[in-house]
Order: sequence, then C-alpha cells, then structure tokens
Amino acid sequence: GDVKPDGIAFDPHSPGTTQTITAQVAFVRQVLSEIDQVAQMGNHLESLRKMGQDAAATAAKDPAKAAVVQDAKAFDDKLSAVEAKMIDLRNTGRSEDAFRQPVQLYERISWMIGQMIGGNGSGGGDLGPTEQQVAVNEGFKQELAAIKAQYDALIKTDVPAFEALLRRNGINPVVP
Repeated sequence: GDVKPDGIAFDPHSPGTTQTITAQVAFVRQVLSEIDQVAQMGNHLESLRKMGQDAAATAAKDPAKAAVVQDAKAFDDKLSAVEAKMIDLRNTGRSEDAFRQPVQLYERISWMIGQMIGGNGSGGGDLGPTEQQVAVNEGFKQELAAIKAQYDALIKTDVPAFEALLRRNGINPVVP
C-alpha cells in the first residue's frame, strides 16, 4: 500500500484516514494498558494468595496456631473477592466455562479489544473507535478504578497486617 506523509501505510481501498487510524491506535493502546493493569494486579494477588496458603500450611503443623490458619483463610477470601472482579476464579480453562458464569473485567476488555485489532480476522478497517466502544470503555475504566482502589487498600493495610501477624507467630512470610 501507499504511505501517507506522516509515515502511516494504508490500503488505498480502505475507508480509513490518517485521523481515524491515529484514533484507533491511540484507543487500542489505552485499552491494552487497562488490560495490563488488570493482569498485573491479578498476578500480584495470586502471589499474595500463594504466600497466605503457604503460611497456612506451615501454621497447620502446629495446633497452637489454628487461629493463624483461620486468619490466612480470611486473608485469602479478601484477596479472592477483589481478584474475582477481574477474572472468574472458578474458570478451569474449558471453553464452556465462559457460559457458566458471567465474565469479569479482564475478559470483557479482552473481547472488546479483540474485535478492534482483528482477532477474528475482521479488524477495525482503519476506522477509529465507535462511540459505543468509547462509552463501553469508559465504563470499564470506572470499574477498573473501583477495583484498583480496593486493591490499593489491600496492599496498604491488609497485606502488612497479615505479614505482621505471621511474624508474631514465628512464620516468616515469603513476600512476593
């Protein structure tokens, strides 16, 4: 295809313009950044859950530390409650799982962006995001902000409190 003066290659039969291609790229980058934020928070929560599960397993070996096992379960429940807003924790990877439970933020953002970048071969036709895509993503951004606030509260308050509880009980937490 031809190359426009700003260096963007285009198909001469495409309905897209430099402005629509630029808008599409900017939107896709924004949405990919949102996906990355969700993935990073989810991965960190998984690491923290593993820390809690390991601590519970250590505490379970000592009957005097039964309360620590209960606290570890409560800690895991708090982490899971936030993570479950980002991804369905019951999903086993089978394709039917998406039909059993409502999909969460990560999947919904991924599906929207998949349509734009042509995951199914349709692509965006060099057109900018639609008003509906922008509106849906605004909802996603609000949902992400609410989840991030909950995540930040866990990291600021609950994680240090749980780590201190473990140390008081002679369990050295392996902090992710």
